[in-house]
Amino acid sequence: MRFFDAQTGAETQNLKTHLNDAWSVAFAPDGKYFATTGTDFSAFLFDARVLAQASSFASAPSFGGGWSALSADRTRFAAVDTGHNRQTIWDLQQRTHKIFASEIIDAGVFSPGGATLATGSRDGAIALWDSATGAELKRFRAHDERVSNLSFTPDGKELVSGSWDKTVRVWNLEHGDMVQQLCRFEDYVSALAISPDGRQVFAASYDRSAKLFNLATRKTIAEFDKRRKAILSIAFAPNGRTFATGDGDGTIEIRQTSDGKLLDTLIGNAGFIWTVAFSPDNSRLASASGEGIIRLWDTETKAQVLAIHTGSAITTLLGFTPDGNALISHGTMEKLKFWEAVPSEKTAAEK
Repeated sequence: MRFFDAQTGAETQNLKTHLNDAWSVAFAPDGKYFATTGTDFSAFLFDARVLAQASSFASAPSFGGGWSALSADRTRFAAVDTGHNRQTIWDLQQRTHKIFASEIIDAGVFSPGGATLATGSRDGAIALWDSATGAELKRFRAHDERVSNLSFTPDGKELVSGSWDKTVRVWNLEHGDMVQQLCRFEDYVSALAISPDGRQVFAASYDRSAKLFNLATRKTIAEFDKRRKAILSIAFAPNGRTFATGDGDGTIEIRQTSDGKLLDTLIGNAGFIWTVAFSPDNSRLASASGEGIIRLWDTETKAQVLAIHTGSAITTLLGFTPDGNALISHGTMEKLKFWEAVPSEKTAAEK
């Protein structure tokens, strides 16, 4: 970025702001701050009075699709940038990032405390990374084909994985040993999650079936009949009493965690339900569909209370901030976005 005296035309400052081309710059109305963006997918905020960087934040788009993960406390974010063949971890408080791998990764999840990131690769390996430094901590071969889904137990000691080899497996992370194979589907694993208390595991497959397991006994609690389209997303409510699933035809189902009993069905979406997420107080459910809309649902009345048009056909991650007032989203060809998640009284009344 080059700065000039408006009266004389003399150059007064030359700042290196971006790794690649700087595309745009804009000043605040009072002239105290200015922001820049560049082709390195970064945005920087500067204090114009001292020409010192005040803030920066950006996340690389996931060209061609891919995984992304958000820590439970919402301070760390990880995603793939296949356009540059790299994997990144972001510190959302410091607004800085580290490149931690150049391999192709298809799944990732943060440990409950956020200190560790687990990733699954196309060669069937699972790797553990220090989320602060990006250093690799451990790696082991977990599946015969690519790892598509990962979920930590609440104590962080075990990891459940799903794969294109059609299996769901439980791993002891201290030694990298398989504790048990929970099941083998007829097709790839499409969705996977563990309940907040660590007692249940839900897994679904592209063969259009799904199962609910007791993680302690490794026994099947419920098996769900094959549906018209496969389940693509799953989220347990923070209180652990219910869970929500989203499938390929736009259907969202709310089920009882203890036995898998169907409680409610939410309709009004079009296309795939890529991801679902509950608010911290269990009062709202967010869903992202293939039509490019994030919807918020009242979990008591089952009414839609807010619709956010994102412009993205594939939103792969949703997460509420700890106070429940904002919603974080990320998807294919998209940057990390923050949305106001509290509908106005007028909007809620109209819905």
